[in-house]
Amino acid sequence: MTGLMTVLLLSIAALTVDIGRAYVEKRDVQKVVDFAALAGAAGTNLPGTIAGACAGGYTGNRPAATDQAVRDVATHLATATWTGSPTAADLVDCVLSNGEVVYGTLTFPSAGTPSLSYDKTQLTVVSPSRQVDFGFARVMGFNDASVQGRATAAVGTPGAEKVFPAFATDGCDWGQRTVFAPASSSTGPTFTPSLAFPNDRNVTTFDLSIENPSPDSVPVNPAATTVTITGTDLDLVTKIGFFQEDTGVYQTSPKSAFDEQTVTGIRITLPEDLPTLTTAAGLWWVRVLAPKQNASDTTFEWSQIKSGTTLMTIPFEVGESFLRCAGVAAGSFGDVLLPRTDVTSANWTAMNIAKNLQIGPPRLSLNTYPGSPTTVFGASSAPNVCVTSDTRTIYSTTTGTPDLKVNTNCVDNGTGLTANDATAGLIAGVLTQRGRLVQDVDSSCAPRKSVTVSGPSGTKLINNDVLTCFMNAGVPISEIARKGYLGGTVLSCDVFDSPRFLYQPVLQVRPSNGGSTHYSIVDFRPAFISEQLPTAMKGAGAINNNGVTITGGKVTQLDVVFFHPNALPTDCTNGFGPLLGGTTKRTIRLID
Repeated sequence: MTGLMTVLLLSIAALTVDIGRAYVEKRDVQKVVDFAALAGAAGTNLPGTIAGACAGGYTGNRPAATDQAVRDVATHLATATWTGSPTAADLVDCVLSNGEVVYGTLTFPSAGTPSLSYDKTQLTVVSPSRQVDFGFARVMGFNDASVQGRATAAVGTPGAEKVFPAFATDGCDWGQRTVFAPASSSTGPTFTPSLAFPNDRNVTTFDLSIENPSPDSVPVNPAATTVTITGTDLDLVTKIGFFQEDTGVYQTSPKSAFDEQTVTGIRITLPEDLPTLTTAAGLWWVRVLAPKQNASDTTFEWSQIKSGTTLMTIPFEVGESFLRCAGVAAGSFGDVLLPRTDVTSANWTAMNIAKNLQIGPPRLSLNTYPGSPTTVFGASSAPNVCVTSDTRTIYSTTTGTPDLKVNTNCVDNGTGLTANDATAGLIAGVLTQRGRLVQDVDSSCAPRKSVTVSGPSGTKLINNDVLTCFMNAGVPISEIARKGYLGGTVLSCDVFDSPRFLYQPVLQVRPSNGGSTHYSIVDFRPAFISEQLPTAMKGAGAINNNGVTITGGKVTQLDVVFFHPNALPTDCTNGFGPLLGGTTKRTIRLID
């Protein structure tokens, strides 16, 4: 009996030693495959190309053997010992036992064939088999074992989880910009809208010290509403015009339709006097037709658009107040319809502001369209408008049942980033989700700020970070906000933790309001909600409303700084997000 126990104990000890050897080999294999995955995903290797489908070792599309990612993995694996040394061709032959490279992640069911979930920003490496020969365990009939490793590396963009559901276009994606509701200020914004008859000027002036026109907005298809325009020399006016930016479109109401006309005022009734003006949401600029220079002039012209730095035309809005970018034309800062499955479509934009894009399942992430520039001065071959029939297009549907997709590069635009959505998403909250800026504790940058907005819990404490808090000393905001910035990292990793940090998709063209047209994303611009001066440096505090202006219980103005991606750090333990592409920075991380 003692002899049998001795043999049994020695056998168990022998098996333990050999299992330990197998464990050590397995750990070494895993270390090699981890580094192989990182090597394959390095640089600009991803995204790679697809060379056909596999139906054997796994189901899904296989990479091309000529892809640099596959070749780099093969080179790295060749430095270790395997049952058979893999070549690039071996790594895409759909046979997992001799090693394999795939784009995406593999799922191994308890029974059946593994399946691939394709993702062009991820690379999975399955190592070849390594045979471990047993010694003492041979006595028990165990001669050897094979071990393999598997690792997935992902390329991403630091801070990419914080995509803001609004687009920028050329002219509105660098430097200090103001997003505002034009009708909230009687003096108007600081830019010059592009309207028909840009050089006209007549004897009239509008009163900019009061709400003018009054009211300065009406809903779509309103009930009969009297609109009053106030100014001087208005008794000489023969027409009132409502002008759209950029399009050259304008609508007029003749003198015969005026309800009342005096030297200081004109009254009209909407929609009676201009039926088509109020059928759709939009921004219009009011001007009047009158004698060119003085009351005796026989030449009639439209009232001037701007005098010096003062905007003389007055905004009138149909529908809800729209936030947009000052300094450029209309439509340069509008909402992007990014679908969700956890709320109704009416709450998509507000929830995306408050909570960022849906992380799933299902997951929605964005990426640039193929052909987009990879440098800020680079040329683009990406189309302005994308179509779902193009194999390059990745589109998440916004009608019917939403179909969310990773790496979506083709999007729909809405009719404008509304003050209601901005208020709910930034401060008031959406359903049970609190606003993006609402914080429980003070940040290391600044104490929270108390604000009051419309809603049952009107007073909120919001984050009050400033951009300069995260910057290196001695560098002004204006330096990193230049398109031509050539320097390196200026911001700390902590900037990714601030709710005021965001990425904004960039489109090549200004979209038309609504409709069925889809637009290609060609870049993403990092931004920070801030109202600091361009000369501000580290140590400078917040000024004015620190980028968030609230009027009448709603967010009516946002100030943001768009800055160069080179100023952002990459080697951070926080802030890893999906690859955005374009000019954004890349970082690599093992995710499995």
